[in-house]
Amino acid sequence: RISRAFRALVFAAFPVLYTLCHLRFRFESRATTMGSCCCCCCSKPIPSPKSTGVTSLTDEGAAYIQLPTDTKFVESCANNDAFQKDVIFIPLQRGDVGELYIYSANVGERTANLLYGPVKLLTPRKHMSDPDGAQELTPFGTALTSDGRLWICVFNHSLVVEMDLKTGEILNEVHVPAPNDVCIDPLDETVAYAAGGSQTTFCCCFTVTNATRGKIFKITKKSNGTASAGTLIRGLSTLAGIEKMDDELFSSVLYKMFKTKTESCLRSRVPVWRGPDDNDEVWLADNIQKFDKDTLVIPAYRTLGDTATCLFLGCRPISAIGNCAAQCLTCIAEGENCREAFRDPEVALEFSILDTDAPLRLFLLNKDGTAKHFSVDLVNARQIESTTEREFYFDSNVTNIAHVKDKLVCINFQQPRIMLLPDTPYLEDGPVSRL
Repeated sequence: RISRAFRALVFAAFPVLYTLCHLRFRFESRATTMGSCCCCCCSKPIPSPKSTGVTSLTDEGAAYIQLPTDTKFVESCANNDAFQKDVIFIPLQRGDVGELYIYSANVGERTANLLYGPVKLLTPRKHMSDPDGAQELTPFGTALTSDGRLWICVFNHSLVVEMDLKTGEILNEVHVPAPNDVCIDPLDETVAYAAGGSQTTFCCCFTVTNATRGKIFKITKKSNGTASAGTLIRGLSTLAGIEKMDDELFSSVLYKMFKTKTESCLRSRVPVWRGPDDNDEVWLADNIQKFDKDTLVIPAYRTLGDTATCLFLGCRPISAIGNCAAQCLTCIAEGENCREAFRDPEVALEFSILDTDAPLRLFLLNKDGTAKHFSVDLVNARQIESTTEREFYFDSNVTNIAHVKDKLVCINFQQPRIMLLPDTPYLEDGPVSRL
């Protein structure tokens, strides 16, 4: 009874503490660790111009790479032709525990091969390791250097991990709260950037991780091989993706995007998703990848109504409390202890899934500010019998798209397969918006 009463008390106080954390993060966000920055992604969304049109396509010509049938979660893949041409590297969770494995696949051969696993952290959190030593690791965004160093966002441990793909050795574990995506600086591969959240501690006992209070971190690798992270930009909302082109850093904040000159931290927001659908729904962006040297490709893993976007994503206190409630419900469902519920940023996938026959939506953003929107009807995928609990063989919950060889490599976070779309339709001329 005492345990139940204590848990009820903690969960009742959780939204209050979360709001206090939010206020504390807000005061902290008035300054940045590196450089100066006077503006933040404001609490009220800036109305973005609608696209002048959406190019409608189908999944004709799609092919698939099959992943292990016990795949629990897969969110991204990484490619660097300077390391291995036309090969993608996929970190994924397998089994009931959710151990991390690294797979590789040649896009032309369409076969996934086990490379390493299960991967073991050097400093695992105790409650995420079972008596047999299995560790629950949730991989989010990834990035790969030309010499084969794979950076992986391990979301539930608030770590960005560097792995040597030549040996399978973990080189570094860098603390970044709630890391969602990571990218390599093309001008200096000893530098990486991560899109994450915030973390604070109350009374020396409760550590609260707030994914809705976004920060961008600069990870620097030193000459002795160790790496450390410092805060580059504070005061953002929930971050989803990050990528660097030349001297500009692009980051998606779910319902909009901004770019920054990374040396000066002077930012100009570039609105991205804003209801090109007929029903005026907002496209929620996810991971960012390079389409070519001048263009980024970003999937919209789902859509959200305009009012809901303004309420839940635009109003930071409401966003923080909503995320808190999701963490609480996840904690109850998984039987975590209360202290870990504060610290663990992970929430149940049911809060993100949009299980409908909606089209796959993606967006090409050129660095000159022009953009193309695409809506891909997965008509052929719907005709294939599903082999999982999901309704369709492949659906629109795509979190990462990579352009490899002549294919768009689409990662769906709850499907044990990868879809390959021919890139030809996306290279052709179509409606262009200036954002």
